[in-house]
Amino acid sequence: MKTLVIGAGAVGRGFVAPLLAAHGAAVDFVDTNPALLAALSTRRSYLTAVAGPRGHVFTRVGYGCASAPEALTEVTQYDAVFVSTGPRQFMACAPLLRDARAVFVLENLRTAALQLREETGNAGIRFGIPEAVVSNTAPPALLARDPLCVVAERGDLILERGGEPLDLGTGVIWADPSELERRWACKFFIHNASHAVVAFLGRLADYHLIHEAMADPRIAPVVENTIGSVTRALIDRGRVDAPFAISYMERELQRFRNPLLHDPVSRVARDPLRKLGAEDRLMQALRLVVAARQDAYPITTGIAAGLLCHAQTEGRPFGAAGRRNEITLRKICGLSDEGLIGAILDCVEFLQCDHRTLLRTSAANQLDREEASGSYCAQA
Repeated sequence: MKTLVIGAGAVGRGFVAPLLAAHGAAVDFVDTNPALLAALSTRRSYLTAVAGPRGHVFTRVGYGCASAPEALTEVTQYDAVFVSTGPRQFMACAPLLRDARAVFVLENLRTAALQLREETGNAGIRFGIPEAVVSNTAPPALLARDPLCVVAERGDLILERGGEPLDLGTGVIWADPSELERRWACKFFIHNASHAVVAFLGRLADYHLIHEAMADPRIAPVVENTIGSVTRALIDRGRVDAPFAISYMERELQRFRNPLLHDPVSRVARDPLRKLGAEDRLMQALRLVVAARQDAYPITTGIAAGLLCHAQTEGRPFGAAGRRNEITLRKICGLSDEGLIGAILDCVEFLQCDHRTLLRTSAANQLDREEASGSYCAQA
C-alpha cells in the first residue's frame, strides 16, 4: 500500500506516518515548509517517541520522499492520502486531491472533508479524527538524538467508513456516521475546549508545557470544572452515552497531566481568535453547557483567558481593551446574550487585575466538583 501524508507536522509526522508504516505502508510527505522539506530530503527516516507507561518508546519511521505541493505530479499512484495541514491551510490542498483515490481529512473542523469534496468534486474525500495528543516538538535530549523527533501517545485513528476500507487494522477504527459523530463530539467538546482552557490559562501564568499548567492548583480546578460541565452537558443532551463520555474525560485529564507528552502551551494556545470563533470549540461548548443548565463559570473563565491571550498576541496591554473585548464577543464569538457577555467581561477584569495570581474557584463550583467526583468530574 502506498500512502501520501500532506502536512509533515506534528500529527502527520508524529502520529499518522508511524501508524501507516507499522502497517507496512510506504509513506511519502508533502509540505510547504522549506526548512522542514530540506531536513526531510537529506534522509529517509526519523525517530518518533511514543509516551508509554514507563517512559518513551522509540520507533524509526522510514519514508520515501518529501516534496513541495508543486512537485507532486501524480496523486493517483497513492492508495490513500491523509491531510493534516491545519484548519487555515487545508483548502489549499484542493488542486492536489481532485483525482486522488481515497482521501482522509484529519483537521479540527468537522466540515473540512465536505468543503474539500465540494471544491474538488471528489466523492472519495472523507473525514478522520486522530484521537491522540501529539506534541510539535520533543525534550532537548530527544532533539539532540534526532532534530526531526516529535512526541506522541498511542491512540486511535478514527476514519469515516465509505467504499472498501483500506487494509488498516490495529490502531484504526472504521466508523459509521453515528460512531463518527460520537467520537467527534468527544474530541471537539471534551478535548478541544478543555485543552484550550488549560493552554490559555497556562500562557497567562507563563508556563511552557501543558502538564506544568495542570500542576498549578489555581488552574487545575478550573480545567476540571470545565471538562466536567462539558461532559455532563454532552450526556444530558444525548450526544454521547455516559460510560463512554466519562471514560473519555478521565483519559483527557490524564493526558493533560502527562509530562512525557511534552505538550507546549504555545502550540495549544496559538491563534486564540480562531479558537474563540462562533463555530469553534469554546463558544460551542459554552452554548452546550448553557443549554444543559450546567455550570458555565469555568468555560467563561477560559474564554476570558483566550481574550487576554489574543491581546498578548497583538501586543496590547491588558487593561486597554474593555470595549474591544466586548466587540470581539459580539462579532467574532457571536454572542448576543447580555448576561453571558457581562460574565465573560467580569472574568476578563478579574484576570487582568493580576494575571499571575490567576483565578478563584467559587465555593459553589468547588462544592459541585466535590459532589460530582467519581461521577462526571474527576477527582482533584
